[in-house]
Amino acid sequence: MPFKTSFWVRFGDTDPYGVVYFVSLFRYAHQALEDFFRAQEMEPSELFRNPDRNLGLPVVAAGGEFRRPLKYGMEVEARVHLASKGNSSITFRVEFWQMGEFSSSVDLVLVAIDRAWRPRRLPPELEALEVED
Repeated sequence: MPFKTSFWVRFGDTDPYGVVYFVSLFRYAHQALEDFFRAQEMEPSELFRNPDRNLGLPVVAAGGEFRRPLKYGMEVEARVHLASKGNSSITFRVEFWQMGEFSSSVDLVLVAIDRAWRPRRLPPELEALEVED
């Protein structure tokens, strides 16, 4: 089952017509991913940039699919899915739903890196996550 969280669309995230600007969806996706990590008892700040563990976890690729607009004032449900996992990379899909209907999704590919910005193995807590079917 995907992890679920929700949020309200803010005025500042929309264009002049009150529709969520596409860049805002990428920020929403990252926020949902941070919520997912916290729910798994992983502190995002310990994953994204942690010199003590010789670990960084930047987003190296992102893409989106937009079917229905999200608008100012809507409550949105974000569903985080673990899409795939490699030795050093992990891909999450964040789907956005409004009133039970699919609106859009964002895929985020993160790569574990060391201090020199070279790929390294995923940390154990991410290796332990199960990819959804």
